[in-house]
Amino acid sequence: MWLYEGQTQYWGHVLTTRAGMWSTKASLELLAKISATYDVRPGGLWRTMADTTEDPVINGRAPLPWPSWQRNEDYYSEGQLMWLAVDTLIREASEDQRSLDDFASAFFGIDEGSMVTRTYDLDDVVDTLNGVVEHDWADFLDKQLHRREEGAPLEGLGRGGYRLVYRDYRTDFCKSFDAQAAQLDLRFSVGLNIATSGTVQEVMWGSPAFDAGLTSGALIQSVNGLDYSEQAIGDAIQAAQNGGPLLLTVKARSQSRTREVNVDYRGGHRFPHLEPNPGARLRLNEILASR
Repeated sequence: MWLYEGQTQYWGHVLTTRAGMWSTKASLELLAKISATYDVRPGGLWRTMADTTEDPVINGRAPLPWPSWQRNEDYYSEGQLMWLAVDTLIREASEDQRSLDDFASAFFGIDEGSMVTRTYDLDDVVDTLNGVVEHDWADFLDKQLHRREEGAPLEGLGRGGYRLVYRDYRTDFCKSFDAQAAQLDLRFSVGLNIATSGTVQEVMWGSPAFDAGLTSGALIQSVNGLDYSEQAIGDAIQAAQNGGPLLLTVKARSQSRTREVNVDYRGGHRFPHLEPNPGARLRLNEILASR
C-alpha cells in the first residue's frame, strides 16, 4: 500500500503541477500543509506508517475520534513524503542525473498493452531502485516504514531545498482549502479544526484544546463572550499572546447544556509554510517543473 497508494499520491501531486493544473506556488503550499500535518501529529510515536496499511479499506472505513493519535491510512500522505525522500536521494546520489522518473519507467513501464496482472514484493522494489542508483534501499525503506519518532519525515523536503516553518498567516492555498471545506484549520496552534458553523471537527491529541477537554462534535457557541466566528476566534488567539483570555462557550453534541472552557494557549497563530534553505539547490522546483 505504501507503494501502490503512497507513490500514486506522490505522482498525483507532481504530475498535476507538471501539467500546469496547479501552480508551483500552490503545490509547495499544499506540501507545507501535508508536512505540517504529520509534524504535529503524535501518533507516529507509537504506530508506524507500515502498520496503517492494515487499516480496513473495504466496508470498514469509519471516522476516528482521535485521528492524530490513532492514525488512519497514513501510507497515502506520509507515503508521499517518503517517496519525496526517495526521489531527492536518487537525484543527490546521481549528481541530479537520475530521479524517481527513472524508477517509474523501469517499474511500471513494462509489458506495454498487456492486461495480465504483474504482482511484486519488497525485493522487486529494492532491486529496481538499485537499478536506478546503488544504495541500501532495503534499510532506507525499513527505517522510513517503521520509524517511531516525533515529527514528520522531512529529509526529502530538506534535500529538495526547503524547510518547514510556521508563520502567523495562512498561505493562499490554505485559505482556499479552508473556504472550500467550510472550515478553519487551527490544528498547528491551538489544536482545533473547526467547521464554519462552529462545530469542532478535530481536536489534536495533546494540544492545548485537548488539555482543555474539547472533543470533536462539540459546538463552539461563543469566544470571549462574542458569538463564534472565524474572526472572533482568530482575534482571541492573537490577543492571548499578550495575556488575553481564550474562553470558549461550548455545547456537547449529546447534551443541551453549555459549559465554559478556558484554553491555555499563548503561542499565537501558526500556519505552515515552506521556506527555501539559503544556498540550497531547489530540487523540489525541478521535480515540479513541466517536461
